[in-house]
Amino acid sequence: MTKQRYAWVPSEAGDEITLIVDGKRAGALILWEDKEDRSQGWTCVAVTEDGDDRELMTPDAFWTPLEKAQRFLLDAVGLGTADEQASETPPAQVANRLEPGREVALTCSIAAMLRRERGRSGMSQQDLARAVGVRTDSVKDWEAALRQPRLAQLLDVLSVLGALPRAMHEILAENAKNWGEAA
Repeated sequence: MTKQRYAWVPSEAGDEITLIVDGKRAGALILWEDKEDRSQGWTCVAVTEDGDDRELMTPDAFWTPLEKAQRFLLDAVGLGTADEQASETPPAQVANRLEPGREVALTCSIAAMLRRERGRSGMSQQDLARAVGVRTDSVKDWEAALRQPRLAQLLDVLSVLGALPRAMHEILAENAKNWGEAA
């Protein structure tokens, strides 16, 4: 594995840590906190080849500890940790990568769930976009499985649609299925 320079750059608020690889943004870790019990964890965003952000669900979902989330994101962008680089683990054996097609299945599941929940609410795509502060094209892309909303956007959308607990359970169950774990 070739060595690349990377750095973690925390935001001023401390709720996001950007991964910079060879001077370019390669991804980010986003802090998630449960407002009721104050539990925290990190989720990941990787930058795709076309420059879009792609949400990645970490192994422990929203409660992934920082160090584990960092290793997960480094693996996702093909770097691995320093220990893994030293052992020259072949990329095909790196843990926490979805097999081809499973990521698409999760994206399609989220898209179908968003379409269903918006239909139940009676809101138009334009109304939903306005309510969460995004362009209507973003909602269309999410529902067509062309892109995934960022975690904060997904939580906002589900909250506006009145589907937050039920839909998050569905997403976590789908994620567990994709990782081969019991829900």
